Amino acid sequence: MLITKPMIPFTFQNRLKSISDLVKQDVYNNCKSFSQKSHSLEPLQLNNHNNQFFSHNRTITLENIYLLLRYSPRVDDESGLYLQIATSYLLSQNLQQLSIQQQSRTRIAIFLSENYTNLTYTRLEQWFKSIYEPYTSVTHIIRIKDDNQASWEFMINYIKYNEEIQLDTILFLLEDDYIFEVDMLSDTIEFFFSHNPCFVQQTDNSDRCTLHMNENDGGFTIVNGKTRLWRSIFSTTVTYACRLKTFLAFEDILIYPENGFESHRKIRDRAGDVAIFCAIPSYGTRLEALLLPNEINSTAEIDNSAYYKDWWSFARHAVSEAQKQETFPAPKVNEQNLFIK
Repeated sequence: MLITKPMIPFTFQNRLKSISDLVKQDVYNNCKSFSQKSHSLEPLQLNNHNNQFFSHNRTITLENIYLLLRYSPRVDDESGLYLQIATSYLLSQNLQQLSIQQQSRTRIAIFLSENYTNLTYTRLEQWFKSIYEPYTSVTHIIRIKDDNQASWEFMINYIKYNEEIQLDTILFLLEDDYIFEVDMLSDTIEFFFSHNPCFVQQTDNSDRCTLHMNENDGGFTIVNGKTRLWRSIFSTTVTYACRLKTFLAFEDILIYPENGFESHRKIRDRAGDVAIFCAIPSYGTRLEALLLPNEINSTAEIDNSAYYKDWWSFARHAVSEAQKQETFPAPKVNEQNLFIK
């Protein structure tokens, strides 16, 4: 069923009214007074069973989490679908890393474009349910119009009028072409618990790891996280995390995702130079395509090239693992096409 407009419960009108100018100013002040508590970087040990690093001393933190994902067909349907499988599968791996207690406080909504064929939509619906439902308390799958601004506004209304989302809930707004390491969710949750930032954005861009200041960046802040450093950055994409009350306080800016540069300037005008943070090195990146080994050459577009990790190999490995699942929603890929033997 195609949903074009979310239902607005009458009782939740009061919540919107509660975001008064005074409450908004409190949000802006909290963003400006970002907690710079020092947290020692902890020695990590290797888990030989899954080759993941972990810390014995990691504090168990629990937050209410709501993940919101938008998926739509890409220009190259086949290649684009495999990239989307990689992004969704890796997010499922993130969810599996959470404690059972945290999973019980984690919800997810997937917004699927009307432009998927009925067959592909059905397969994707089965896929999302199989990889997300075991690790979340709620998994919603919603079919919406295939228009970037319209789908964005629909998602914003879904957030605003959803009684499952409380003011302190951490929202993860995610696009279908971002891939993340398996500890992105858990470490970002911990960063919100320890430092309570305004916005967090995770992407592996070169400017995250340099001290070069661009024209609009007069200063930056670096703090210790549990396992990585975190630094303030100038801008974000429409893939980021924030609390609902922060989202509502900046809604008039965030409603226009295409006007990125101007939006980031306005956010900083209200919230200061510590409004947006990213881990260094970051936990993920945006990929234009799932490049196969024979497609990667000197003429390839590498705007999102690996600055500390081979993200293309990482994504191809995710597809290789994903196609072992019974609900894999696409024809299986010949392993020889994914990796160089």
